[in-house]
Amino acid sequence: MIERKNILIAIVAFLFIFLVIPVTVFKKIMTQYFGFLNSWLDAPVVSLRHKIVSRIPKGHTASVGDMKLPEFKFVKFKININAKQVFIVGDFNKWSAINPLSDKGNNTWEIEIPLVKGRYKYMFLIDGKEILDPLNPDIDYNGDKKVSVIEVK
Repeated sequence: MIERKNILIAIVAFLFIFLVIPVTVFKKIMTQYFGFLNSWLDAPVVSLRHKIVSRIPKGHTASVGDMKLPEFKFVKFKININAKQVFIVGDFNKWSAINPLSDKGNNTWEIEIPLVKGRYKYMFLIDGKEILDPLNPDIDYNGDKKVSVIEVK
């Protein structure tokens, strides 16, 4: 009888160590990585690159058809120049050098950026120096500085 009791205790201890503890740890890890799922229960949110585009108010019955993302057009920016590093800066990226152009060889640099319809001001940042787009004659002013302009339709 005592042997049977020891075997049952060993089975319970085994189940506790190899089932309960890993499941608890696994649940903690999963909620850490997929914790955003709980926020979906409150109100549907349309997000775009970590930025909330719109929030549906509580009590509003919305279908998937009501929540439309803006239509994007892929715009190719290209420049032929001998350089070590080329970025595109503009009002679409808050004038930050976060969009590097790819070196395609033969001094050709290019990038494709998704933009919604609108008018955008931009410049190339070539080895730290701001330069207008030589292939685009449309210019405007951003403060007291000349900048290139593109219209996305």
